[in-house]
Amino acid sequence: MRIETVRTLIKARLVAAAVLVASLWAAAGYAQPSFAGRFTLPYEVNWGKTVLHAGNYRIIVEQSEKTTTVESADGKIRFFTPVPIPQDSKGGTTGLVVVLYGNERFVRALNLPHNGVSLVYQPATRAEREMLAKADGVDTVPLLTGSK
Repeated sequence: MRIETVRTLIKARLVAAAVLVASLWAAAGYAQPSFAGRFTLPYEVNWGKTVLHAGNYRIIVEQSEKTTTVESADGKIRFFTPVPIPQDSKGGTTGLVVVLYGNERFVRALNLPHNGVSLVYQPATRAEREMLAKADGVDTVPLLTGSK
């Protein structure tokens, strides 16, 4: 084979690879989330290392269920939640499961029964696990679906 022919084939393959990568990148940008909704917190809660004040929020759960974005309605707060542990949903209300311990509230899980999953946010430290075991109560903050 001549060198010019080899160069032409290499260029053609590089262009084809670039087009493929660009199309995959564009498709990922338009991927639909597995869940998008809104919720209103009537009180302050801790979600991982983030404190959410009472107010209105949006939530988007990506299809992998490993990435969840929470954003305040005014856009001042935006964060990614800790990576959850998916478990089968036992049904019930679509919402945030909030655990009360003393005067503080902690997001324990995101229940998505229509998706058949409950995303559980495990406590990281031994003290957090002990606190969860001694929780004073559990509340569910309902989520309104279908809004980004």
